[in-house]
Amino acid sequence: MKMLGVDYGDVRMGFAVCDKFEMMASGLETVRVTGLRDAAAKIAEKAASQNAERIVIGLPKRTDGSEGDRAEKTRVMIGFLSELTDIDIDTIDERFSTVQAHNMLSEAGVRSSKRKKVIDTLSAELILQSYIDRRKNMKND
Repeated sequence: MKMLGVDYGDVRMGFAVCDKFEMMASGLETVRVTGLRDAAAKIAEKAASQNAERIVIGLPKRTDGSEGDRAEKTRVMIGFLSELTDIDIDTIDERFSTVQAHNMLSEAGVRSSKRKKVIDTLSAELILQSYIDRRKNMKND
């Protein structure tokens, strides 16, 4: 199944896709967004252009697992998105995806100025890969 992974932020949003065999996520791009409706429209467009059968959106939770303002905004945006597409939408806990992406880029020696340009795409890739791995583990149980 081809899936689209999304790391939604207030200003930027990263995209990733996986192959139809759900083996590996690959980053696509980062785009600027101007609000919740704009983000939903851009996700719907990207999902259609990628022939995605499922959209996976990172849900920002607090370290204790509870949901705060950012998670609420994400859920509102998902509501707008569901009005624009019939594609199944799932969420996955993305608590540490951005931190993990920063660490990976730092270890790779990517300078701070370049990190800003790719951090959301890499976060989307990590979110989608986590979702893929979770699905595989559930199938193996």
